[in-house]
Order: sequence, then C-alpha cells, then structure tokens
Amino acid sequence: MRWLVLSLLVVGCRSEPPPSPQKAPAALQKLWRDSLRYQKAHRARARNKVGFEADRRKLDRMLTEVQAYAHCPVTKDAAADRAAVEALLGEYLTGFTPGSKARVKAGPAPAKAPPSEASTTQGYDYADDQVAGHHRVRVTLEPGDLAAFLKGLKALPRLLEVVGTSKEEGRAVVVGRVAYFRDLQPLRFVRPKPDVEALVREAAGGLPMEGAVKAKADKVRANYAAVDALEPELEASLAVSAQVKVREGRWRFYKGYIDRFNKRMR
Repeated sequence: MRWLVLSLLVVGCRSEPPPSPQKAPAALQKLWRDSLRYQKAHRARARNKVGFEADRRKLDRMLTEVQAYAHCPVTKDAAADRAAVEALLGEYLTGFTPGSKARVKAGPAPAKAPPSEASTTQGYDYADDQVAGHHRVRVTLEPGDLAAFLKGLKALPRLLEVVGTSKEEGRAVVVGRVAYFRDLQPLRFVRPKPDVEALVREAAGGLPMEGAVKAKADKVRANYAAVDALEPELEASLAVSAQVKVREGRWRFYKGYIDRFNKRMR
C-alpha cells in the first residue's frame, strides 16, 4: 500500500505543468528589443512630417530656381505638348534659310510604369523615364545654317538635347529630343503589419504564457500596438515623403538633362 501511494504521488507530479521560468527566453527578449526599436523608428517617422515638408519646399525651390519647370513643364497631354514643341521649332526655323523643317514625334512610354504602392521597408526611387518623357525631334536645314542653329538653341524656352548631327542629300540633319515632366501621381507608401501573435508564440518556444513570459510578451504587444495607434500620423507623413520622392526623381533627371545639353553647347 505504501508503494502504491508513492507511485500515485509520482504520477501526480508528472501531470503538473512545468513551473514558469523566472526569466523570459532569449528569443522573446530579442523580440521585445526589436519591437522597441520598431516603435521608436515609426514614432520618429511620424514626427518627421515636418522634415519631409521642408525637403519638399527645398526641392521645389531648387527646381524653380534652375527653371526646370519652364524647360520641362509638367505635362498631362503629351500630344498637345508635342504640337507646341513643333510650333516652337517651326517659328525658330523661320530665321534660317527657307525650306528648313522640324519634325517632332512622340517618345516611348516608360520601360516600366511606377507602382501605385511601395513598402516602407523597401522604399522606392523613380527611374528617369518614369518621371519624364520626351519628344523625338528631327530638323533638316542648310549646312551653312547648322552652327547658328545649334548656337541659338540656348535662347529657346524648351531645351533641345542634341543627340547627333549628320548630312543627308546635301542637307544638315539634327536629331535630338525635348523633355517634359510626366504628370505623375505619387505612389503610396504602405507599412507592412507583422503578425504579432505569431511572432510571440514562436519566440516563447512553447512555454506557457504566464509569469515572466507573459510580462515580456505583453510588452512586445504594447510596442506594436503603439505603432498601430500612430497610423493616421504615419499616413500623413508618408504621403509627404512620397511627394518628395517625385521631386527627387525630377531633380535627378533634370540635372542629367541640363548637363548633357550644356556639354553639347560648349
């Protein structure tokens, strides 16, 4: 009988859950530190709306000062802008030998259209052909007019980036392009939302959710919940950041465009 009672006591002990650890496991500790950094980073991003607005104003001022929007107007109707460029070059050519002609054709669409959304973890930088388009230009004139024609391009309100010159059937041929900024709708930056409960379960490693484990898990949940509560401020800040990205793309394109134009005009 004494042996039986002892056996029952042993069985009873084995059926009890393991005692809760006095300290959360290392994986859960790391998850808590990661969640703390996540919260701090997103609080900073939400507060940085003012900084993004300052960047936007600075880029707008820079683009205006270098006459980027005069040389490359933001264009909704590319066909109408093409006709305007053709008229401008036609008027310019009236100062040269009669019979000079400018033909303007539409340029290609972007190799890859920009997305409507992008993850905040990856960001996005626009390609040149996404922020700007161009019209292909072919001008024919008398060879004796070529030097004066090229020199006078500096005075035109639109920049003709000369790609090459040649002679065909006794006439000088100038091939180039005139750029414009696409009327681009800024993309929307989206914050990926982690599955917090799945992260907590994995980090806890199967330990019961009590004691030190529960306390640390609750801190993890609180950090992620604090970021969720910031969603309106984050959305507003990210919207300005997306506008900055468009202007950065325009500035990058225009700098290369004007550098090539000036190099050809030397």
